[in-house]
Amino acid sequence: MTRTGPSFYFSSSPGSVAPGALPVPNGYATVQQSWQQVHGFLTTYVGQASSGLELCGLTMYYYHVYKFFGQAQDAALVRSVYEQLLANLRAAGPVSWGADELEQVRVVAWLTARLAQDGLLPTPSPAPLRHLDARLAQEAHRLQQQPGPTSTRNFIRILQYFSLRLPEPGAEASLYELLQAWPTSARQAERSVCPDLALSLTDGLAGELLLLLQLHKAGVTTVALEERLRTGIQQLLATRQEVDFSAGRYSVFPRVLLAPYQQAVFSAELTWAHGDLGHSWLLYEAHAVWQDAELARIAELVGLNTLLRTTASTTEVTTASFFQGSAGVAHLYRRLHGMSGHAAYRTGYLHWLGHTLAQLAQELPYATESSFVASMPFGLVGVGLLLLAEVADQKTDWDTLLL
Repeated sequence: MTRTGPSFYFSSSPGSVAPGALPVPNGYATVQQSWQQVHGFLTTYVGQASSGLELCGLTMYYYHVYKFFGQAQDAALVRSVYEQLLANLRAAGPVSWGADELEQVRVVAWLTARLAQDGLLPTPSPAPLRHLDARLAQEAHRLQQQPGPTSTRNFIRILQYFSLRLPEPGAEASLYELLQAWPTSARQAERSVCPDLALSLTDGLAGELLLLLQLHKAGVTTVALEERLRTGIQQLLATRQEVDFSAGRYSVFPRVLLAPYQQAVFSAELTWAHGDLGHSWLLYEAHAVWQDAELARIAELVGLNTLLRTTASTTEVTTASFFQGSAGVAHLYRRLHGMSGHAAYRTGYLHWLGHTLAQLAQELPYATESSFVASMPFGLVGVGLLLLAEVADQKTDWDTLLL
């Protein structure tokens, strides 16, 4: 693939479909045209972004543009936005470490390692994030001592941060110190504060277990972590129920178990944030780690069942966004297809990619009215990364930073 001005030329093998020429709804732009529209919008918006979340999104987006197309101007833009992001983090005083803040520091850790490998770090400092390491280690210890509704999830997010900082010697020491100190009673302590058990990717058990699996795949594991993984998978599997479309129950897994009787509450939502696609991804990942054929079988049953759901009433998808819209659904089907090779997931991906193009055509003119224009989960960056991966025909792995 070569870049020729504002457009791209694609070659494809006989019988294949060129990424820029995928079938889309009549009257809507192709994937390539839609991506160019989003790309142009984000390029215009770069100078207006000021929040940490938007700077994270833009740096992540332009890093992938640079990696896929190798243009010097994109490398310069990555360095510029990355410097802004670091300056924001250094200037920030004591913060409350919620999901947004932990997303930012994990994105920065992910990017710092890759920019260092590519020789793109704008600072000669060998450890530009060292100032964050001590603050996050301190927060992890606080979470152990003062459990709250999101303590376990945020603790695991901090573990992921330190795993992304490897092989920094200080990061490795902090990571294993926290792993060894992780009490087996952490979940029980949290449940005493928040007894309901959420099961989704973004705020529940599935996301927690996927983060732990990412640590395991990176070679970071302990007996306690392994035990938590196996116990958590079994706990999730025990919540399965038969779908009943006539009764409006489309999901295999409930969204939450309510205390005190573990009452299962189901939702029709099928998005990145909530629903069976995330559970299928988790089970495929668990199979990849343990080579358990039963996990692969259940993952496939759960994943294929979602293909029957293509309407707003059976998915609650009404926007193009990544977090709770069609872009996230398309991305998850792309994930499942890449892991399993099952052609049906490719069909699901193409359906929701087309749906994303249709929604984007309606939403793009009003993008500036959003407070999250360049956010990965809520704004145009998540949509842009989906389209970019298709246009460039490349795999990406940034999605675990949103867990």
